[in-house]
Amino acid sequence: MPSSSMMDLSNDLGSAAMGRGDYKEARKQFRFMVKESLKHGEKEQAIAWNRLGTACVRDNRYKDAEEAFRASVDLAERAYGATHFAVSIELNNLGFVLWKGLGDKAGAKQQFEKAVELIENAIAAGTEEISPFDREIFSEAFENLASVYQGERNLAMTEELLRKAVKIQSSDGMVPTSQTQLRPLMQLVQLLDKQGRGPEARELMDQHLAAAQRAVAPPALPDES
Repeated sequence: MPSSSMMDLSNDLGSAAMGRGDYKEARKQFRFMVKESLKHGEKEQAIAWNRLGTACVRDNRYKDAEEAFRASVDLAERAYGATHFAVSIELNNLGFVLWKGLGDKAGAKQQFEKAVELIENAIAAGTEEISPFDREIFSEAFENLASVYQGERNLAMTEELLRKAVKIQSSDGMVPTSQTQLRPLMQLVQLLDKQGRGPEARELMDQHLAAAQRAVAPPALPDES
């Protein structure tokens, strides 16, 4: 079986193991995936380390996850270039582990800030490679950095970042509808409401509901006259 197929097989087996909660087996499969990825390029290696890091997070092995995500950041930077938006995904993963897993808020904030900067630069440049799926992932970096600032009681920065996350989710004609897509909007609404800005929060919700209704409205019937 070609090594690329071996990578795919280990990825499938590892994903299945994670799905049933067998994180030890998942880590075993993804470690094999990392080994097989050495026969390929840096993009494949970054993906393999990312998968291993994800399994380690699920199993609460945060130091191992940190090592895996640091490797995926380094490989993504080499594969895509240090300023490419794809690196932001790995930076966000690393930041999450540092923050939630290891309690390193300062280190996490640094990673989130790097991720946000790469994303903003890519969006400003009008990069055509950015897909709707990318934008959904991007918003998480803004949400995470917003949460760090909220913990520091910097509500102005929290609000600014959440508004940017909402804008990302609503760009290019997209209308947030899933729970993940709606999360930054709901966080922003709650933030405004807690500050006594209820009318502003309600207006924001009304704007979203109007956009969602337009998006799912049935097509107009042809005029029979």
